[in-house]
Amino acid sequence: MRLGENCKNMSKQSQPKELREVSVTCQLEAEEAVVELMHREFDIPPSVFAVPERNETKVSVYLEDVDGFPTSTRRKLQKELEFIGECGLNVEPWEINTRKIENEDWAESWKKHFHPIDIGDKLLIKPDWSDEAPKDGQQVVILNPGLSFGTGQHPTTLYCLEEIVEALGKGSLKSFIDIGTGSGILAISAAKLGVEQILGIDFDPEAIRIASENGELNKVDSLLEFRVEDLTEIPKRGLGKYDLVCANLIFDLLISERQRIVNHVGEGGRLVLAGILERQYPRVAEAFEQVGFKEVASRELGEWKSGTFERA
Repeated sequence: MRLGENCKNMSKQSQPKELREVSVTCQLEAEEAVVELMHREFDIPPSVFAVPERNETKVSVYLEDVDGFPTSTRRKLQKELEFIGECGLNVEPWEINTRKIENEDWAESWKKHFHPIDIGDKLLIKPDWSDEAPKDGQQVVILNPGLSFGTGQHPTTLYCLEEIVEALGKGSLKSFIDIGTGSGILAISAAKLGVEQILGIDFDPEAIRIASENGELNKVDSLLEFRVEDLTEIPKRGLGKYDLVCANLIFDLLISERQRIVNHVGEGGRLVLAGILERQYPRVAEAFEQVGFKEVASRELGEWKSGTFERA
């Protein structure tokens, strides 16, 4: 689940008595394209709630203007959704909905979806309103929904978190790079668990700002480096070598930039690839085999599959 900047703005300001939610529900494969569409149309970073078990995602914006939803705007969204389908993304069935919501509904809605997550006995990820106590030896990562582009609920993020814990258990994780850091949840978790050198990069300056705020919230900002970097423009030599590289990206970017990604993997290091639909995974695995890496672990959950690779 990723919750957008729209939440953050409302949490910091006095909220209007009512808001209007405009949402598009569609298949998971088209999530990124629909997020971009809604952001462009309303000039508000959307909130996203994904349900992998149903292969469904809901992309929403919340507007202070509650008087109505123009027919012209609905028609424009419909045409854009049809265009997304024509481009080859499996967006259907899609549905556009709008409703008025009370301020109290807004305040409570995230609590229904964002629950504490245990990553083994090493890590507890929870929202700031949760009073759940960590187990002995667990480190706590607090994520405020208004600050989050990733909360660990999504199966691809969850896999990355588990692989960080796995690498630490083997005693071989001193450096870590998070390619496509989003909320910074992976980098922050690594810092909490004692990794010494951590870099998180994202092409979106807003994501980097949010990741930095999450680092401050968890009091590990001095241990982290977050940078705005476009993977497609990083020099082939990369940004250094790391014991663990996580790349939670869309599959075509993973394939096209595989050489830039693997150039960050240090001697004896591991590479975690996520953000991949199950039917796309064989193409990704084959692409990384072509640059000298072999799969050593993988997992499917719903429509998603993630994998861990080492040099062959």
